[in-house]
Amino acid sequence: MASFLNPKMPNTNRSRRSKTAWLVTWDDVLYPDLPITTSRVVCLLSPRLHESSVKLILSYVWSAVYLLTIEEKMVFATESEWRDNFCITDRSPASDDGFLYGTKPYLYARKVKGVRVEQDLRAGTETICWQEPDRYEFINGTTDCRLALKGRERSFTQALNPKHA
Repeated sequence: MASFLNPKMPNTNRSRRSKTAWLVTWDDVLYPDLPITTSRVVCLLSPRLHESSVKLILSYVWSAVYLLTIEEKMVFATESEWRDNFCITDRSPASDDGFLYGTKPYLYARKVKGVRVEQDLRAGTETICWQEPDRYEFINGTTDCRLALKGRERSFTQALNPKHA
């Protein structure tokens, strides 16, 4: 199969090597029962991006999907104080939880390790696997943290786009 980015170059499955990336998904941690009509995986971003850049990218992805009018999109783009109201950051110094953006369903961005993608051409599917980071929470009334949820291996499988299969 040829690579989508360069049709003349065969797919060498470089994505099978484990990598680190910012993973952006529609949130299923806080709201596992929410119906999500598209791929849970929204995008993968370079792990070198600063948090502020990731938040800005998320804001525009979210606005493209959820804001209905062009006026709303313009206000969103030009008034950062309005845009910042949609970011939920509950991070502690000991945490690498990432953050949520938007309203139900939220975009959930976090830096994950062990990212790899495998394609099964016979089944017509591709699977992304990653290691979720540990999630921490603040201890009431203090700046101390405790482990709320141990990180675990996660995966998501979807059908291959027929154009790329």
